[in-house]
Amino acid sequence: YGIPRDAVPKDRNLAQYLKITEPGGAKKPGLSVAELELIRKAAENGDPFASIVLCHCYLGFRPTALLALTVDDYDPKRRTFVGGIKTEAGIGRTVPVSPKIQKYVDALVASAASGSVFGILGQTMSLEDYRERFYQLLQQLCEEKDQLEEQLLELYEQLSPV
Repeated sequence: YGIPRDAVPKDRNLAQYLKITEPGGAKKPGLSVAELELIRKAAENGDPFASIVLCHCYLGFRPTALLALTVDDYDPKRRTFVGGIKTEAGIGRTVPVSPKIQKYVDALVASAASGSVFGILGQTMSLEDYRERFYQLLQQLCEEKDQLEEQLLELYEQLSPV
């Protein structure tokens, strides 16, 4: 999204920021497409934390970097955040906001007024609190999905001829 929207200079060599994990390096499983869809639906239904998690998925910041972003780190004209931590490639990088999460970013920025965008009422959320809420959200959404699948299976069995 960055280059066509002029958030990243067209002549910047972005390949220098790609890091390939060495063979045998640590691999962490990401969210499945189904889990991401559950989060998106929860955000659409007004779950404020689901909208934060959805933004996290699309922005790609490390959790601590995401939680540190403030209203001042957001450029509404360019629709980008400037932030990041830890590595040379990650510090102070410009990250464009995907159109898929723009409405959530706009709402979060508006509600934060001047504080942390991805916090609670403008207050910074701790990493521990974020992780706890994240896993609670996933557990809740997966339980709801399982219940819905069970209901659909029961309905199918009731409607199917014997």
